[in-house]
Amino acid sequence: MLLAKENFKHRNKLLKLKLSDGWVSKLLSRHGLKSRRMYGEASSVPGNSISSGRHVIRTIIMDYSEQDVFNFDETACYYRWQSHRSITSKQKPGKKQNNLHITVALATNVDGSYKVPLLFVGVSKKPRCFTKTSTADLGVEYASTKMGWMTSELFNQWITHFDKNCERTRQFLPQNTTAILQPLDSGIIRSFKVQLKNLKDAVIVDRFDDLRYLSKLEEREIDEDESKSLYNVDLREAMKWARDAWNNVTLKTIRNCWRKTGIYCNDNLPEDHDTVYKLVDDIERMSIHCPSNLESILK
Repeated sequence: MLLAKENFKHRNKLLKLKLSDGWVSKLLSRHGLKSRRMYGEASSVPGNSISSGRHVIRTIIMDYSEQDVFNFDETACYYRWQSHRSITSKQKPGKKQNNLHITVALATNVDGSYKVPLLFVGVSKKPRCFTKTSTADLGVEYASTKMGWMTSELFNQWITHFDKNCERTRQFLPQNTTAILQPLDSGIIRSFKVQLKNLKDAVIVDRFDDLRYLSKLEEREIDEDESKSLYNVDLREAMKWARDAWNNVTLKTIRNCWRKTGIYCNDNLPEDHDTVYKLVDDIERMSIHCPSNLESILK
């Protein structure tokens, strides 16, 4: 009873304790502490499933080169979402987001020498923005399903088309292990979305500058409808952003994400290969023909 009473007194003292922001900030910095967001599902994956799944995949792909091992996954692209962050002098309330989106399927091999053209999955069989052109003109593919999601039937059609000129060995990852063993989930898709957001934000900023210039000429304020119109993007433009964002994902990022999963261990290339990756990325960005095989660069 006395012990409980003593603990209660200490608890009351702690509750009344007041610390300055500077003291708390220095304490967190000194011990490497910070508020971190918990994301993904990696902590829910059983350890034995990861080990066995990694072993199975390694056994299957051990005799294949880095250029011949691919990973495929899809994600949602909310191309009319507004940014959640802004630099302001005071707190600003958020707005209801436009949830118009399209499914994007990505695939790449281990060394990033071949990033498969994006596959978009929507609901409309022929989107209005493609009445005079086709998705092939953009260098991407498009398919439609009832809900706008990737289905097993559509996946089989895609992989059959992809495998026309190559020998196929298909392996699905063990259940609930994609957060750990899938390279696209280990940072490639995240890098793709960061690149996509940067491209979208650049366009929105340009639109806002034009709108602000016009409003100054007309000596008026920018109204709510005009602000919302900044994010009115059609599907064709969103596909262009996604295509360019996919091209901007670097070889180094792709390879590091494959290494992170531990499913491919054939590190024939030296560790100091970053210079070569940067060179190839620069060549691709300048639209110069880039060899499809890194080995041709190293010779």
